[in-house]
Amino acid sequence: TTASEADGKCVQDAAMGGMMEVESGKVALQRSSNDQVRQLAQRIVDDHTQTNERLQSLARSKGIEIPIQLDSKHQKEIDKLQKVSAKDFDSKYAALMVSDHKQDIKAFQHQAERASDPALKEFATMTLPKLESHLAMAQSAKKTAGRTFEWLLRRHAGASRGEVGSDPNQISAQ
Repeated sequence: TTASEADGKCVQDAAMGGMMEVESGKVALQRSSNDQVRQLAQRIVDDHTQTNERLQSLARSKGIEIPIQLDSKHQKEIDKLQKVSAKDFDSKYAALMVSDHKQDIKAFQHQAERASDPALKEFATMTLPKLESHLAMAQSAKKTAGRTFEWLLRRHAGASRGEVGSDPNQISAQ
């Protein structure tokens, strides 16, 4: 059976968002210096790759055309992320994942409640816990991301004076 026009648009948007999150996660894996951010990025790449494959299969069965590459709007987000300074990268990536996942959760909750197609409703319902987990991880990473760079600078400065650095998560945000 084919999906309604509204369901089709939601599937297309979800496919685009999933691809963007995989690509941004790959950038984070290359550029991040923070273990927590890298763990978040790997989890997002793994989970969204798997979810994107399930979504492609579902879309095919419903006769929905989905994008196979990022549109210009989403590619600009990736390009912007690649150009962020090393100092700001972790916090910018974590903030992007917080924002994206809040939007994703809202859209998936809407689909879980209102999709006209039962299979799409089930897909949205089954995907929500992963999105909520990603949001929690991103929020946690966002809190510590800026502190890691600050800690590295303090540790480097302290090392030149013979001091030992402390855990970056113990530095209070300023």
